[in-house]
Amino acid sequence: MVIAGVQLGAGIRQEERNLTLDCWSRHTGVALVFEGENISYPELSRRVQQRSKELGALRRVVLIETANHPEPLITYLACVSGGHVALLVGATDPLHAGYSEIETEYRPDTTMRRNVIGSWDLTSHRQVPLGELNSELSVLLSTSGSTGSPKMVKLSYDNLESNAQAISQYLSLNTHDVAATLLPWSYCYGLSVINSHLASGAKVVLTDLSVADSCFWDLAVNTKITNISGVPYSFQVMEEKGFKPSQIPSLRLITQAGGRMEPNAVVRFSELCRESGCDFYVMYGQSEATARIAYLEPELALTHADCIGRPIPGGNLWLEPVSDGPVGSSELVYSGPNVMIGYAFDRGDLALGRQSTVLHTGDLAELTDNGLFRITGRMNRIAKPFGLRVDLDRLERILSNSCDEIACIEAPYGLAVVASSRNHNPEQAATDLEALARNVESATGLPLSAIRAVSVRSIPRLNNGKIDYAKITELNPISEILAEHPPRPTPKEQGDAGEILARILRKSHVSNEDSFVSLAGDSMSYVAVSAALQDRFGDLPSRWQRLTVSELNKLERAPTRPFLTRTRLDVMALLRTIAMILIAGSHIGTFDIRGGAHLLLALAGFSLAKFHLTDASRHLRTQRIATSAGRIVLISLLWLVPLVILSNSYGPSVMFGINFFGPDGGAPEWRYWFLEALIYTIAVTAALLFLPSVDRLERRWPFALPLFLMVVASIISFLFAAPEGPGTMYTPLVAGWLFAAGWALQRAPDTARRLLVLVAVLGVGYFFFNRPDRVAIVVVGLALAAFLMWVPVPKVAAAAATRVAGASLVIYVSHYQIYPLFGDYKWVALVVSLVSGVAMWTFLEMLLRRISLKRDRLSKLNLSGFNGFHAAFSVRRETSHS
Repeated sequence: MVIAGVQLGAGIRQEERNLTLDCWSRHTGVALVFEGENISYPELSRRVQQRSKELGALRRVVLIETANHPEPLITYLACVSGGHVALLVGATDPLHAGYSEIETEYRPDTTMRRNVIGSWDLTSHRQVPLGELNSELSVLLSTSGSTGSPKMVKLSYDNLESNAQAISQYLSLNTHDVAATLLPWSYCYGLSVINSHLASGAKVVLTDLSVADSCFWDLAVNTKITNISGVPYSFQVMEEKGFKPSQIPSLRLITQAGGRMEPNAVVRFSELCRESGCDFYVMYGQSEATARIAYLEPELALTHADCIGRPIPGGNLWLEPVSDGPVGSSELVYSGPNVMIGYAFDRGDLALGRQSTVLHTGDLAELTDNGLFRITGRMNRIAKPFGLRVDLDRLERILSNSCDEIACIEAPYGLAVVASSRNHNPEQAATDLEALARNVESATGLPLSAIRAVSVRSIPRLNNGKIDYAKITELNPISEILAEHPPRPTPKEQGDAGEILARILRKSHVSNEDSFVSLAGDSMSYVAVSAALQDRFGDLPSRWQRLTVSELNKLERAPTRPFLTRTRLDVMALLRTIAMILIAGSHIGTFDIRGGAHLLLALAGFSLAKFHLTDASRHLRTQRIATSAGRIVLISLLWLVPLVILSNSYGPSVMFGINFFGPDGGAPEWRYWFLEALIYTIAVTAALLFLPSVDRLERRWPFALPLFLMVVASIISFLFAAPEGPGTMYTPLVAGWLFAAGWALQRAPDTARRLLVLVAVLGVGYFFFNRPDRVAIVVVGLALAAFLMWVPVPKVAAAAATRVAGASLVIYVSHYQIYPLFGDYKWVALVVSLVSGVAMWTFLEMLLRRISLKRDRLSKLNLSGFNGFHAAFSVRRETSHS
């Protein structure tokens, strides 16, 4: 790529690079303007060559704190021209050595940042750069709107070149153009302005002023700015300031990108530009496509203001149907030379090659009769309150005429609509909000009770001008609206969410910002917590595990209901209860329906993906998986150790050593095969996920990885399954495919892929199991787990199922010694086995609660040994693994 004579290429010889740099002399005009200083292209060329020498010949990762100053920009150009990798971060990011997550993950070899006295330092952290770098790689750029996140877009030299040339072509940029840095260039739009203008030999004015500063307009006139770039919010500010393009006689064009601009605003600015003799371009793009993907020609802006236009030169756009979106919806898909190499999450990803040449934008779109593309929504902005699919982006567009700014977010009770209005009359504002709520009711079909409307002074926005939905949830008015509920009983009277989580998860302190997931809740405590919360708050939202204590406490309190009324039972609790009854009943001889243990093994994989594969770090993930497995081991040993000591029928190998030490199949020890298969499978999974490469693969392909593991494990099961004996289906090596199947099923993003997993389970199970009932139990159970969250049952049945599911591990390890006491009274033996297991678990819970209280008292004395003992034996109230 040539940016005004600087070659952007990988693997070129140093002498070739220097010859290319000499081509800067072809442009004799001004390249950069900074605080009154004009830096010509020849001078810029000299500085870039000098910075390239400072960086050295070995390819390095250079972290650059972007700012509107020549030093970081020269460093960026030196990286690109010298074959280094520029890691661009916002100047406001908290990049203090040892504390930045970006620095920790990417370990830059060199940094360019401002020091405490305001000057710029180029610091080398090592003489020899770390590791291999992909030969194409040139720039690491944060995805739009993210701040401080280690997820980066990997851009190549060709990406930068093709996009700069395409932009220069459709905007007709030339050496007479002058642009200003109105956007941060750690953001793809801001970087594309710099790249395209320098590639055209144009002038770039480096300034920290914005369109909100009156001084900027004086600067624009004095420096004869021809091109202004902005995001939708920029144009709102410009309208408030009464901006007219005629204020800047030199102005030639205005470009807009960074999010959808309201069609009415597009029309207004198009008319203003037409009156002043300049052009107004609406553009569309993503960081994953370097910057630009499509543009709307100025002559079409008045008549097609709601469109993004056509693909940029060299690019292609088309639509692909989506199965999990609104009926008839399609996703916008793009291909072109500016599509990224791929994503990076840490330094190791920088050596990986290209992942795809096609970009699935995640935007829903349609194609007009004029051949123009129109964005209709965002795939991840589809809410499902009460099972109704609501396109939040489309809803915002519908409501946009009723107020200046609008933002819609999903909430536990339904939808929250946040409006910004200039009306300061309290009575009129209240009337406006009531009308807004009724408009939402009309547009969505939701009841008014599920809609909250609140007014704020202004909608918070990200650096790129897009709405900051995460920040909206922190606004005080939103909290006040959510808190408008009848007075709640005190924890002593009924118990709030924090008290429930603290009691069941045995935590000495639970804050309002904690959630079930952040407190390391897992499948062993899920059913107990969900049942307790449902008793307090009634029906829970589908993602209650991630709601904070504060958010849970804002749910409506459930009225007291008769014990025989219907309630909702978590489907996982139902499945574990049924599986446990089938296991015990079949062993006792009450009936003969097999497959319960194999279903639990698959549900264990499902639960691991649901509760442990969160956004937490790799170390925290594996630590939580190991802790969960440790609880299963320890609670099992509480029964198995006395069993070995007091019984002549069981040897020490029953304690998780059957596969290594025997005895052969048919011995009593093999009754506990499930525990060993489960623990070994979890251990292997934890070990795999602890590997950085596997962790990256799981985060990048959360469905493909477990599906691949299922295929591999299925092949292993066919290779190693013995024709007779326990090896057929009871060893971890042979039964592990079920665990992977449950994992893949939970990660399947849509109905089609869930059905794919279920069909695969049916196919493998047909050849794997020796009985059709095993296949049916596993497939039907997994189907229920995949497609249902709750089932309606009488309250008394829900209470009983919750206790059996919670005690399932104790029931499993103990029923072998209980049922022989009742001889031929098989139904009695089954009931007593279940009740005994529940009773023992209840006693163990009480014991652990006492230990927990004692630990809290002794913690003041810093008795770490006792705390370690409690942590090891702090089992949960319910298990998915038995």
